[in-house]
Amino acid sequence: ASVLRDLMDAPGSEAVAAEAVERQRPRLERFMPALSTIITVCPMLGILGTVTGIIASFEAFARQQAAADLGEVSRGIAEALWSTAGGLTVTIIVLFPYNVFRAQLDRTLGRIEVMVAQVAQQQHTAATPQTPDDPGGSQTPAGSASPADQAAVQRAASTAPRANRPERNESSDP
Repeated sequence: ASVLRDLMDAPGSEAVAAEAVERQRPRLERFMPALSTIITVCPMLGILGTVTGIIASFEAFARQQAAADLGEVSRGIAEALWSTAGGLTVTIIVLFPYNVFRAQLDRTLGRIEVMVAQVAQQQHTAATPQTPDDPGGSQTPAGSASPADQAAVQRAASTAPRANRPERNESSDP
């Protein structure tokens, strides 16, 4: 609603339309950094556990001069494997909803961009002066929008199916 309200306050401005859409992005992306952080950190925690488990195994070897107690060595290896499995499990579990939310977010922003472009086009069409000699005003034939407005609508429409396009490369995204 605020996107359309912003557009109505400054009709016909493509910059205002783009700014109105971008103001919605933080609200829609508010939980994505947390999910991205979990996806990034959990494998690292698993690797940290792997390192500490292997250290524990080597310490068991060092304590036993003759023959190491296999129980102590295996505990260190088990610690390494469990921590790796835990980190990977959490990552995999969080990765699926992250990708679903990212796809929904991209589709929603694409739809908002298309709607804003259509409203801007309608406002431009309505604001075009009509003269008695030219009942269509200074519009292009058949009452269509100007080439600049058509290009803006096409740009917005091309971004609508974002779910099928590769994700952006951001350092915070996995």
